[in-house]
Amino acid sequence: MTVMVDRQSVTLGAGWWARGLNLAERGNAGTAEAVPDDGRQQRRLARWRTAHGMEAELFGRRLADAGLSEDGLSALLGEAPDAVAARLG
Repeated sequence: MTVMVDRQSVTLGAGWWARGLNLAERGNAGTAEAVPDDGRQQRRLARWRTAHGMEAELFGRRLADAGLSEDGLSALLGEAPDAVAARLG
């Protein structure tokens, strides 16, 4: 897809829309393929753990409500948007 931004043509990848999915939508699309962690996944997971002042127990319940574990969330956080789009078909 190509869009105009500030009078310039910008081409979006096939999975451009996948970044807008919420946690439940990503998780319900099937299992994310595990990718090697370059440190970014762990940093993102740490931000998720502390987001909105969530304590460990509340964080665990939030994940359980979405049908996820910390490992599952870590896999989702490391997944490229094109891979998410491919899982959703």
